[in-house]
Amino acid sequence: MRLSTAIAMFLMWAAYGSIAYAKGPYSVVRMVNDAPITQFDVSQRVKLLQVLGARAADIEALAMQQLTEDRLKQQAANAIGMSLQEDAFDEAFAAFATQRQASPEGLRSQAQRAGVALETLNDFVRTGVLWRDLVNIRFRSRATPSEADLENILNFAASARQESVFIREIAIPFAERGNEGARSLAEQIIRDVRAGASFANLARQYSRTPTAAQGGAVGWTPANRLPPLFAGQILSLSPGDVSSPIEVPAGIIVIQLADIREEQNASDATTTSYVRLDVPLPDSGSVETAITTATNLASDLDGCNDAESRVGAFGPASGRFGPNPVSEIAPDVALALASLDAGESAVLTPSSAGVSVITLCNRSATSDPEAIANLERQVFNQRMNNYASSFIQELQADAIIQDK
Repeated sequence: MRLSTAIAMFLMWAAYGSIAYAKGPYSVVRMVNDAPITQFDVSQRVKLLQVLGARAADIEALAMQQLTEDRLKQQAANAIGMSLQEDAFDEAFAAFATQRQASPEGLRSQAQRAGVALETLNDFVRTGVLWRDLVNIRFRSRATPSEADLENILNFAASARQESVFIREIAIPFAERGNEGARSLAEQIIRDVRAGASFANLARQYSRTPTAAQGGAVGWTPANRLPPLFAGQILSLSPGDVSSPIEVPAGIIVIQLADIREEQNASDATTTSYVRLDVPLPDSGSVETAITTATNLASDLDGCNDAESRVGAFGPASGRFGPNPVSEIAPDVALALASLDAGESAVLTPSSAGVSVITLCNRSATSDPEAIANLERQVFNQRMNNYASSFIQELQADAIIQDK
């Protein structure tokens, strides 16, 4: 074989080997500063998202977005020497599994059966905990409301007690799209509405409560009945504006303030009693079927006593509750109750366990000594969420991100 021919063959095989390597599962598809994201990382995150219930339209894009943010979070934690001890990680992993109604061993087994490496799952949880702790270190003092802040909020709420608001909602359950998928959709909806899209049409398309059929219309609600988590955002909006994504246990809610009017006879009640009936998902797991069942149940109920008499036929979380201050009621429940009169029923945002029907029994005026403490917690949590969102956007803007 001539030397020139040998060299040509060597170069051909070298080029072929490089191409084959570039297309391999461990090839780098993105660099985030000096941290690589490989095709293997992306495929693993896709499988993990599916295990966690995500149903995003483009799940690979969601996986890439999360991995990019995770690299930035890890780099920010490393920059100040943060690490997570094994006992702290074990505790955090157990809490993560419990939130998903599983044991740590059960969650690991479920992930492995889906082809998710334990290292992938562990890194996902560890990054989340490090980020939470980092945000807490950086922003806790700034997020903690002062006495003056709370007084201003309370004074504003007091001045609005005679107002009623007409609101529309879009409820996006975690059970359908996963946590990140729900947040991503909520943010897209907000951008679309602010760009001129019809909130009512988007509610008909994406919301998963019976109000969707009416374009998300909750109706007229006295402002003083709004749960604190919602009141702070709703009462700061102008008619036509939309809130930021509001996270409740079952999912994400986006609110549009459609109109405001004066209500001279608005109730100043501060405690509420209600009945909750939990409708589990059918064996098929269909959220739509459960919503239909719950909607029919809500229409069939004849007041609080009727609802209470049926408690034994429904899920374990069913029962009569209260009287409780509004601040002690779960935000999604309190928001639904706010628009009801005694004896009326409503359907809540679906969760991974099923759909709930609530029936308002009564309201009564009383003092609420825990209101300020609850308001302080809610304001703090909202501010921390906002700071965390701004921080990751800042890190991404400053990063060098290159797709390969």
